[in-house]
Amino acid sequence: MDVKIERIIDGFKLLRVWGVRGLNTQVELKTGFSASYVGQVFKGNKTPADKFIISVCDAFGINKRWVEFGEEPILNIEGNRRLLQREADFAEFGKAIKETLLISRSEHLEDCYSFLKALGITEVCIEGFKELQKMPEFMQYRAVATLKELNAGKESDSE
Repeated sequence: MDVKIERIIDGFKLLRVWGVRGLNTQVELKTGFSASYVGQVFKGNKTPADKFIISVCDAFGINKRWVEFGEEPILNIEGNRRLLQREADFAEFGKAIKETLLISRSEHLEDCYSFLKALGITEVCIEGFKELQKMPEFMQYRAVATLKELNAGKESDSE
């Protein structure tokens, strides 16, 4: 297997998306390369185009220097800066998820968004919740688990 693909897989593992069902489709949606092509590349059956490597790195925030030369960090901190800047919002959002889970299963998502606003949840969190609703179900569970971990880490830091 191509060493660059192995390093991309390292990035996927760090992001906790490697091995998740539907990953090839997510790569397709974010890069424009077909899921079939993505699968062949990750299985080692096809040599990846440079454009593919760059597209995947950009789409998932994987450090291009890591992929090209093995220089850490694996994840591009600048590429993921918006996640780091919103950590407090994500912690707040994680708490709201539990309270809104029953409402979110209903067909009345606008009621759910109103409920979030009534709780004083910021617009960033509400936009995050809307994005969560657009994700395939398997990715929703992964996203909520990540939010819980972020929230748990934040609570243990404050103790």
